[in-house]
Amino acid sequence: CVAAATAFGVSLSDASTVGSDWGLRPSASSLSTSTHGVCSTVASAAASVLPHLLFLERGDDENNGGSGQKMWRLELFSAITMVIRRLCASLSRDMRSLAYEPIMILHTSLNLASAVSLRMEQVAMDAIGECALALATSCGYPPGYFDCLAENNDEELEIERNDVRDVARSVCSLDSVDLIPELKSPSILVLERLVSACNTAIRDSALSGNLPPETVVHILSALAKPLNKLGRQYKSQPSAFGCAIMTASMLALGYVCEQLNSSFDSRPMSQILPLSRLALMGMASLSPMLSALSEVMKRAPTSNAEQEMFLALKRTCLASLQHSILSTASIPELVAESTLESTRYDIKGAMRGPGGEDHVGCIALLRLSHESDYLTCTIFEVYGSTILLDLSNLYQGLKTSELERGVGCDYGRGVCPVSRRMIMRVISHLALYEMKGAKDQASEGQAILQQLLQQPLGVLGPQRDAPLSAEKMYRVCESA
Repeated sequence: CVAAATAFGVSLSDASTVGSDWGLRPSASSLSTSTHGVCSTVASAAASVLPHLLFLERGDDENNGGSGQKMWRLELFSAITMVIRRLCASLSRDMRSLAYEPIMILHTSLNLASAVSLRMEQVAMDAIGECALALATSCGYPPGYFDCLAENNDEELEIERNDVRDVARSVCSLDSVDLIPELKSPSILVLERLVSACNTAIRDSALSGNLPPETVVHILSALAKPLNKLGRQYKSQPSAFGCAIMTASMLALGYVCEQLNSSFDSRPMSQILPLSRLALMGMASLSPMLSALSEVMKRAPTSNAEQEMFLALKRTCLASLQHSILSTASIPELVAESTLESTRYDIKGAMRGPGGEDHVGCIALLRLSHESDYLTCTIFEVYGSTILLDLSNLYQGLKTSELERGVGCDYGRGVCPVSRRMIMRVISHLALYEMKGAKDQASEGQAILQQLLQQPLGVLGPQRDAPLSAEKMYRVCESA
């Protein structure tokens, strides 16, 4: 720690900072001097010194926090975390990547510390949250990136984006802590900060009439795992703090879907596609949380905050279902021929998850409809039985596009056959659920299922007399 204090320009005698141009601090933040060697030294020092400073602080309280020794430790801690923040905002991808390890080590050490002085914990929490947001902002798609959707993705950029998602998930992870939201562990406090920052940015963009920043939707969609755990925990252990976090996350994604739903006719595909893809990935991943809250919603709300959470759940479910259907109908799964056989991340105009092979709109519909009967009930509550007709029309449109593309062509319009069959699974599941509720009475679901059954029979009949060919075999197999 003494060596680190010297390197970062912190005086041991009076706990002051020896100017802003001292030691490693300016070297790590200046473009002319921030070499890999300097920045890796800073990262290594942070990874070893920050946990040790937390260890030394254990058990300190506010009454004892004014001693000189404790003050220089706090000043050193602040100086190191400030340099790590600068690394996260660096223009160099290699420099930013050096910050991943110290951030996650700091988070782990903070969770393991039995007690830390309030001021040092506050500095640590601020640093972790700001670093995660800075990393997300720094790895955004550059202007004009989606102007040519047939081009291959920048693999280095996509790898960095995946790494940043991992960092965000790690610093919000609730797996290694006893989840008692009201005790506010470091992980749940970081989660609250990130969700709140994303919610604010998305609401501000909606008020200004702009689409939300892609980087914000990117980081928000990465937080599904801790949010799902929070939702499952809420069923048996409701908490006001957890309720507020989940409400903010649902409203944020709901706002994104609503903005996109109203922008299909006025915005170019280059703006709609990346945001839609991220929003739908986020909604599909959040289906366990939505399911848990749908189960909770079966009882009467116990507070105004819980009532607002239920309203946010309904609003977000409706907006996401509408957007899933709109995006599947309007955005091709592949704008041009896929290059997934020769590349890792396919073309820019692939409406799929990174390296995936299914339309994310279809995946979202499948996950939302199949997660649980509680969530299925919520779907019918917010959308009504007309969702079956809308999905049936969507399926017919996708089938028509597939026939017009011709055998062997999976790009240009519509979705691939596997994705289209997902929609059939969604229709069948929802129709059977609706029929079960209708009992012996005639229902919309029964009529939709009969219609779906008749369609392949209509295709098989004409093929009986057609000469044997590859296309005939394809039509027969596809219809069956």
